[in-house]
Parts: sequence; C-alpha cells; structure tokens
Amino acid sequence: SDARAQLGLPEDLFIIGTVARLEYSKNLELLIQTADKLRNHHLLFVILGDGPDRDHLSKIIERQQLTNHIMILNCFPDPKILIKAFNNFIITSRYEGLPYTLLEAGLSQTPIISPDVGGISEVIDQTYKADPDCLARQILALKKTPNSQTQITYQKIIANFSLAKMLAQTIQVYVETMA
Repeated sequence: SDARAQLGLPEDLFIIGTVARLEYSKNLELLIQTADKLRNHHLLFVILGDGPDRDHLSKIIERQQLTNHIMILNCFPDPKILIKAFNNFIITSRYEGLPYTLLEAGLSQTPIISPDVGGISEVIDQTYKADPDCLARQILALKKTPNSQTQITYQKIIANFSLAKMLAQTIQVYVETMA
C-alpha cells in the first residue's frame, strides 16, 4: 500500500504494471492491445517510464478510449520499490538481453508475465506468446490464482543472478581469456 500511495494508485484495483523506456523495442503497443482486451475487467495497467514514444503511446491510449485503464507515469528515482504496487509485472519487449526490471520484479516476488525473448527464459520458466489474447488470458488466470512460479523465480534469481555470482563469472571470463 505504501508503493501505491507513492504512485497515487487506488487500493481496490488489480494492477498490471511495467517499468520501461518508452521506445520501439519495449513493444508497449502490445500492452495497450492487451489492456483493450481486458477493458471490461476491474484492472489498471501502469507504465512507469519515459522516452521518445511517450506522446505516440498517449495518443493510442486516447484514441482507443483507454485513459481509464492505462496510466503512464514518469519513472521515480527508485522504481524497484514501486514494483510492489503491482499485482503482476508485465514485459512486452520485442527483444531484450536480461532486463534488470525482470530481476527486480522477481526479487519483489511479483508474478511476471513475459514473452520468451532474450535472456528472460533464464529467469522465468513460464513465458507466453507475444499476443494480446494470450497475455489477457494469463492476466485473468493470475488474477484468480496467483502463480506458483513466483517463489521459483525468486529462488533462481537469488542463486544465479546475485552481484557476487556475476562478479565471479566476469572474473572467470577474464582469467580464461588471459590464459
């Protein structure tokens, strides 16, 4: 509730959120299409971020008459704290490496909905087709029954993506390269 208060979000809505740079690669049009499929459900989509596509995305939201269903908010200094305001975290990217927001959502134990792009499947076991109907079905399923994968994702991040482990692996690459 503290995170929702910081963002000015209502307590009574199921919130699907993302933290992203508003640009082509993040495919936020897919998020908007998914929200359109769910406009008759008691849901709110929140995008935390800024970028060159902000005006373009705002116009699509207005044109689709989704201003009561999707909010675009400027990113705050420490967005990982605000991920806790979301019931689900969604990634809609066309391509990715290994997004930090994925790790932050996993560490906050927020259920994650994402397509299998880049390194995402290294962190979460259940990925979904990048299709608004498929994502809408998954959101509704998670609204009814929280995902058991959340704890598995959390444990995987702790075990495989800690700062200490990443440093050790980076040093190992240098050692092998210099040998």
